[in-house]
Amino acid sequence: MSNYQNQTQTQTQKQGLNTFLLQQKLQILHLMHLPALALEEHIKNQLEENPALEEVTGEEAEESLVMQEAEPQEKNKLNEIEDFFDDDDIPDYKTYANNKSSDEPAYSFTAAYYQSFQEQLKDQLKECDPKPEIKHLVEYLIDSLDEDGYLHTAVDDLTEAYGFAHGHFVEIPLMEEALKVLQKFDPPGIGARSLQECMMLQLERKQTETKEHLLAKEIVAHYFSELSHKNYDKIIKALQISEDDLKEALKVIMHLSPKSVFVASKDLSVSQVIIPEFAITIEDNQLQLSLTNNPSFSIQVNKDYAELLKSTDTTSKNKTEFNYFRKKVDEAKWFVEALQQREHTLLEIMKVITSIQRDFFMTGNKKDLKPMILEAVANRTGYDISTVSRVTCNKYVQTPYGNILLKDLFSSSLYSSDGEAVSSEKIKQIISEIIEQENKSNPFTDIQLVHELKQKGFEIARRTVVKYRNTLRLPNAQMRKAII
Repeated sequence: MSNYQNQTQTQTQKQGLNTFLLQQKLQILHLMHLPALALEEHIKNQLEENPALEEVTGEEAEESLVMQEAEPQEKNKLNEIEDFFDDDDIPDYKTYANNKSSDEPAYSFTAAYYQSFQEQLKDQLKECDPKPEIKHLVEYLIDSLDEDGYLHTAVDDLTEAYGFAHGHFVEIPLMEEALKVLQKFDPPGIGARSLQECMMLQLERKQTETKEHLLAKEIVAHYFSELSHKNYDKIIKALQISEDDLKEALKVIMHLSPKSVFVASKDLSVSQVIIPEFAITIEDNQLQLSLTNNPSFSIQVNKDYAELLKSTDTTSKNKTEFNYFRKKVDEAKWFVEALQQREHTLLEIMKVITSIQRDFFMTGNKKDLKPMILEAVANRTGYDISTVSRVTCNKYVQTPYGNILLKDLFSSSLYSSDGEAVSSEKIKQIISEIIEQENKSNPFTDIQLVHELKQKGFEIARRTVVKYRNTLRLPNAQMRKAII
């Protein structure tokens, strides 16, 4: 064999090894992202697909636990691959304060696991089975919805974008037909292009023709501006109705949801239970942190397969069989190691989060939350910010106060008048309390909320107050005012 052939073969082998290592590291990152239920399903699939993997039970599991705890863990194996991912892949952690009375529990002890509303809509699309060209357009529209289920991009712009993305021209009427199909899905109001259309879609779905329902449709369809500004006298005069008639119609309108997906999270939930990834208990005034499950202890490389690999003749006659055995055993070993790396990384990152939010975990009171962002956790753990993001995404911690979503522990920092850093979550809770105690016949405007916060020692800009009020799903002062 010539030197050129040797160099080519060596280069090919190196490229193959680098590709294999890249795939392995990508697999670790994928495992980091999976919540407990999805991980269980993934492990189940691996057991079915790879005969070199087997479940461990009883004494074998205990022995595996002891051996794995004794093995040294490598830190930051992921750093070589993390640069592959942009910070744009990191979810924008927002926190939502509970708008509840003080005697209600802050957290539930069981948390429902929800499909994304896009997945729910695509399941409905499979059931209605429209013609193929419409089906692809409906899928495109579903992926174009915002987080509240609205379609804010104009249909003609979406049609043009679809054509560019898929390489073939589509008529606007066909996209409009696809939108009508989408708007028939549950929850009512999905795919609306405005609040008015969202409300009309809900009213049209109701199987009732009562006087107040018909009047509600008339008001939303033709007097929406007057309704939005609570110009009730003009509506009464234009429709020549009584004040009582208007009140009955307004009762119907007030039961409509301004955001269809907010309804979906209640009505279209998947009946499963979240398995918390972590558990925190309090013993002798100290926090005790642990993983609720170590799946790497429940699987191992099939010993018979490993022995078969050692005894297999590697002559050309059996080379294909040998390579198959070796590939499956190598994949099994790597999968177990990847699970171990996942568990180690999860625990290391959660230790830092627990340390930062110790006061909160001791009391369960959201006012004790410290300002915390992904970068701060990354700096203290030594892991890349993308790894911290994946570890904390869709994961729950079990506490004495119920199951808590990790992303709800993150918030940006604001400062009180005396220079103390305060979490945005605390500000939201204070805004909620101010609004709850206001005079409903003369509610606070956003400017007045700014003044109320200032009186409590918090200098907050009006635009920030508006942002937090919207996050709390609280309407503006005009819409909070008592009806007539």
